[in-house]
Amino acid sequence: MENTLKNDEYGVCRVIYKPGERNLQSTTYICSDTGVERVQFTGGKTLDEYMADKAGQGLEVMPYEMAAPMMEAAQIAEYCKPWREITKEQWWEMLEVLPPEKWQKVAGVEIFRMSEYTSGTVTGHYARLGDRYFSANRDIRTDYADISGEIASLCRAA
Repeated sequence: MENTLKNDEYGVCRVIYKPGERNLQSTTYICSDTGVERVQFTGGKTLDEYMADKAGQGLEVMPYEMAAPMMEAAQIAEYCKPWREITKEQWWEMLEVLPPEKWQKVAGVEIFRMSEYTSGTVTGHYARLGDRYFSANRDIRTDYADISGEIASLCRAA
């Protein structure tokens, strides 16, 4: 039976992923000489050999497109925690250490995010309302109106 799996434009066929983890375990490729699926950076182990070595570890073989949303969810769960209040000095240090990304004022709340990401689509976000300053990691797709509402609620609650 002919192998119908193909490498993508980056030379990757499928990925090896443990659901719930933030990162891939490895990737596979189809060897151009033999048509055998092998695992990257293992000295040429076939997928079957690799999976036998890793039996019982909960690893699954899947297309990258299937693993990507699971990795993103794990990254958000790991890194995105509640807002914490910081000092004015900490705010300014983060504003000046790297060029800010998406620096805006929304409903009276000044917000920016770091241009260096923590993991995947997660990066440090900083918000200021009046003389109160806050920090939290957030997914970059988080709407700034939502962030503004969270900060306003925190300030009202205090």
